Amino acid sequence: MPRPHHTALLALALSGCIDEPHPDLSTAPPGDVELDALCASRVAASGEAAAIAAQDRVDGIASRLAERESELTRLEQEMRNDDKRARAAATERDRLHAEVTALRTDLHTAERARDTARSELVATLKHLDAQIAEASAARADADRQRSRAQQSAWSTFVERAKNQICDRGSRKRHARCHDAVLQVLQGDLQSRFEACTHTEQAVPDLRRIEEDQDVPEFGERLPDDRAFTTKGWAVVFCDPALPEDE
Repeated sequence: MPRPHHTALLALALSGCIDEPHPDLSTAPPGDVELDALCASRVAASGEAAAIAAQDRVDGIASRLAERESELTRLEQEMRNDDKRARAAATERDRLHAEVTALRTDLHTAERARDTARSELVATLKHLDAQIAEASAARADADRQRSRAQQSAWSTFVERAKNQICDRGSRKRHARCHDAVLQVLQGDLQSRFEACTHTEQAVPDLRRIEEDQDVPEFGERLPDDRAFTTKGWAVVFCDPALPEDE
């Protein structure tokens, strides 16, 4: 069954927004706004090519027109200075007149097409700028929400760990135990916890492990701090290989 990232990129390929699905699956799947931005970028590139082609056509027609007008001017000058030449060149003059007239019409049409292509390109670029800005804002908002969610998950885990490990004794002893739990969980354990939640795998679980029991796979036994009111705890993490193997 295709992953969402596969499906999104395949949709882009089928719509002509990209040439083919990108093989790099380490990046986050693009959202609707980002898909629009990718499409707008592809359209902008196509529009730029169309505008350049339209300008090239204008330049080509203008160059031919200048040549024919120069020929016509030279021929008419010769005809004014030589009656015999004038009679012989009348047909050529008419042909040049007709060609110049046609080229002027073609040039006008080409200029209108070029101006239209330019206008469409400007509009597309403005749309692309807006879409990129919106995609950037959406990504930043998603990152903030993910960060808040991860922090909330970690805070909830720590509070539950305090309650589980420090389940007996006086209030003063509870306070010392809570401080000890915080000290033990910080650092590498917190980083491993956040790695699991960042990849949207199962939230790590705190479990009581008897002395004669083995620590579960991907688990790490917590050191038995003297301040703990209960001992023998381990944190069971997600499979660290899954993000790369999917």
